[in-house]
Amino acid sequence: MKCDLHIHSIYSDGENSPEEIMKMAKEAGLDVISITDHNNIDSADECLSLEKDFNILCIPGVELSTRYKGERIHILGYFSIDDYKNELLKEVLKLIRDKDVYKINEVLSGKVKIRKGKKRLSIKEGIAILRYFKGTVILAHPVKIKRKYLNDILLNDFDGIEGVRFENDSYDDIFFKCIGEENGYIITGGSDFHSLNNKSHASLGEVYFQTENIYEFLKLIKS
Repeated sequence: MKCDLHIHSIYSDGENSPEEIMKMAKEAGLDVISITDHNNIDSADECLSLEKDFNILCIPGVELSTRYKGERIHILGYFSIDDYKNELLKEVLKLIRDKDVYKINEVLSGKVKIRKGKKRLSIKEGIAILRYFKGTVILAHPVKIKRKYLNDILLNDFDGIEGVRFENDSYDDIFFKCIGEENGYIITGGSDFHSLNNKSHASLGEVYFQTENIYEFLKLIKS
């Protein structure tokens, strides 16, 4: 099985529709995909409606923007088919896009605490939001995070890390695999595909992770 769990569409900064992505995924021989637009899960309905046509499993996902000591840290959240449909989730994601994150306190009745005066989420706040909506939480592209911050960031409540990346060298692959084993994290992977003309990211199907990890990941989504 080939699995690409980090893809962007026209619902954020990608250039292709979910249908176009599904067509390309089929051509690339992918079996499982997730469109993880920035602070937006609106692609999921269209993607899921096309599963049978293309015989590709589509997992609802989002890439959440957070901050740690001024650095941009992205968190991937994945949801079951039932959980992603929560209208509150879409409302919260819009507040994040609008940089009006303090209102999340009101929307979620104070069950997730966001500090006043902030325009962006901390890592802990971002994870708390994904957990509130029963999301499986993966640290995105750890290879891009400054190593002096990585250990502290990994102390947060993640289910796994995106250890399979096109930027990785052979040392990085071993390094993140060891981190996963030490912390009990699942290792995922994805192309971070944005468009056919975007050379700063991989192509669909160019990056994927191993079969045994796919089954482990799918169990997390359903639990």
